[in-house]
Amino acid sequence: MKSLDLRRHITLGIEHMRNTLDERRGFLPFFSYRLVAPPVSLSHGAFDCPHVVGRYLDAMSRCHGIVDTPDDSLEVSAMRRFIHSSIGENGLAWNRAAKHQKEEVVTHNQREVLEGLTGLGRWKDCDNSRKLARRVCRGIDQATRDSSGFPGPRYGRKGWGHPPEDQRYHRYGPPRDSGRLIGALVDYFRLTKDSLAVELAIRFARYNMSVAFDENGSIAKTAGTHVHSITGTVAGFVALGLLIHDRALIEAAKRIYDMGLASLRSSFGWVKESLSDDSDKGLPNNIADVIKIALRLGKAGFTEYFEDAERMVRNHLIASQLMDTSWIQETGDMEDTLEVIYRDVARRAKGGFAFCTPNDFADLKNHPHGPEEIHADMVGGSLQGLCEAWNSIVWEDEVGIRINLLLTVDTDLARVRSSMPHNGKVLITPLKNTNLLVRIPSWCDRDELIIIKGGKTIPTTQQGAYLAIWDARHSEEIEVSFPMVKRTTKECVNHKTYTVEWLGDTVVSISPQGSFRPLYIEK
Repeated sequence: MKSLDLRRHITLGIEHMRNTLDERRGFLPFFSYRLVAPPVSLSHGAFDCPHVVGRYLDAMSRCHGIVDTPDDSLEVSAMRRFIHSSIGENGLAWNRAAKHQKEEVVTHNQREVLEGLTGLGRWKDCDNSRKLARRVCRGIDQATRDSSGFPGPRYGRKGWGHPPEDQRYHRYGPPRDSGRLIGALVDYFRLTKDSLAVELAIRFARYNMSVAFDENGSIAKTAGTHVHSITGTVAGFVALGLLIHDRALIEAAKRIYDMGLASLRSSFGWVKESLSDDSDKGLPNNIADVIKIALRLGKAGFTEYFEDAERMVRNHLIASQLMDTSWIQETGDMEDTLEVIYRDVARRAKGGFAFCTPNDFADLKNHPHGPEEIHADMVGGSLQGLCEAWNSIVWEDEVGIRINLLLTVDTDLARVRSSMPHNGKVLITPLKNTNLLVRIPSWCDRDELIIIKGGKTIPTTQQGAYLAIWDARHSEEIEVSFPMVKRTTKECVNHKTYTVEWLGDTVVSISPQGSFRPLYIEK
């Protein structure tokens, strides 16, 4: 069983995004990937632009500095033009990049647009993107000033469109538009210090907290059914709470994580796609959101949540990525159209993130919402989670350098080499004279910890969840080792009971096994 290398998975995600841009359409992304039900294909859809374009630009900007990302290539320049041209006079982003799109504002997409513009400002130092992001903030403010949230899910030439009354909250709860914007507004503020972004984030947090959740942390029916928006909203709560030092907001988000989200996820990372049906179809975007919540709660001082985050990264988020696409049966007798292509699907799909059940690649041939196993925006959300995990492995505070996740990483503060789950050995090389604090998993027998420093075994000192190594020296390799623990748990996930075999925090096997393309089968 190989040790986890996040860079490999991030690199494949970047390659996937680049391979799924349609050169025939000026590098417009494909949205839907049909991989099982013949004919396999990639197709365009209403979410190509600005939704997926914003996702791709945001993800590439976050991956920059971790792995190689595209320079100002044709692809990046084209996506920049797509997202810039989507911004209307009212400051909101319109769907109008292609003939197959209805020209309208979709409030659900405004987050992706703000993320993409912020990403360009951060990654490419693009002043025009920062200016357009500022305009988007003012357009959002104008549209929501009188009602705390958006008046409707869509805006067209005839004004705001309103959903049928029986679907007002069934599908279109406030997390689906204003709530999901909170985290994007925080990121934009960190880049530009535009005070309106914080004002909007606070307004939307108060509105969503009052409408979509109760004081115990349960999810209200008025939150709607789109779990990705709900989890994204909660991740935004913690990001905003950390920014403005609002402890009450952080603790409210913690209650939602512990209560409202508990029945929608598994300990190893599966997260339900939608509240609108009872299927066990899971969405990697949701996994990434929950990972971000856990990492941010860890940063807020609830350090036990780092273990949740690492467990979900090690297992279901990585399991949802298509590392092998040799099984995809290409179609040879279909003619490509401007909307759909039938060739080279396996190569293009590799590195994407797919819908999965707790134990299987989701077989969606007969799914009522369509047979697509991948949607293009899923790679963007998944890479957000992987990048936030990478940036959370090593931190520095007033005590010293903290190793929060036992994963391999290279930073300016330290180099970490983890051989888990093959064995419980972590090699840490600090790149300055400092104190070193290493989070130790809860399943580890702390009496069996061994620390080798300067070639000698030294006594262990514990500080809460961390192992403290005082006076570590620059470039001195420190080895922390402990025996890996095998254990078996039973877990009810979406009304089904699974038996999970673990080695440390890594799932070795799960039963019952999946019947289509089962997950957690050791190669």
